[in-house]
Amino acid sequence: MRRVLITLVVLVAVLGIADIGARFAAERAIAREIRAAVPARDVDVSIEGFPVLWYMLRGGLPAVEFTITDMEVDDPPVVLGSVRVRTTDVDVSVPDLFRGTARVRIGGGTVEVVADEPAVDELVRRRQPDWELTLLAGEVAVAGTPLGVDVEGTAIARVEGGELILQLDLSRLGGQLPEGVPPFDLQIDLPELPYGVVLDDVRVEPGRLVLTGRVPEGAELVAPG
Repeated sequence: MRRVLITLVVLVAVLGIADIGARFAAERAIAREIRAAVPARDVDVSIEGFPVLWYMLRGGLPAVEFTITDMEVDDPPVVLGSVRVRTTDVDVSVPDLFRGTARVRIGGGTVEVVADEPAVDELVRRRQPDWELTLLAGEVAVAGTPLGVDVEGTAIARVEGGELILQLDLSRLGGQLPEGVPPFDLQIDLPELPYGVVLDDVRVEPGRLVLTGRVPEGAELVAPG
């Protein structure tokens, strides 16, 4: 009986080490492929689920989370702080992934984009050159010269239809605007993101925007070259 127990313990240890090795190798392979397709400083990948070897043998992975650091968007490039994606029901042939010939599809996922204030300033300047933004806690301070009139105040942010929309309450803005002007929206096109990402919400924090959304079902994280 003792020999059986020792054998089982050794077997479990060997399988555990093999599972850790397989997880590490798959994470590196996915990161390598994403890094080759997306302009960024770094990509960090984490595979969820245990045992990973079991999921690999079945031709998929339960969930993969990855963070893209300093990703470039727009032309000329603007650097975002980070893009974090959590995907589910990942369909991939792991042997093909290691050979660099895999097609990685997902069943859907969520995304969080952190845009630091310098990046937001540059994107706004390109799209709405008459306005400048300062990111506060829960709201945006705005200053601009619409129609040649200097105004400043605050706005509430939301995301809708691929745009960052700032609702400006002119009653709170300084300047020489006519009295009784109703609130209006300042619309800023968001840059295109990979994987068909759809952004649908925004949180304003001091010095940064945090945008959240989803990755559509069937999106390809990795496509064979």
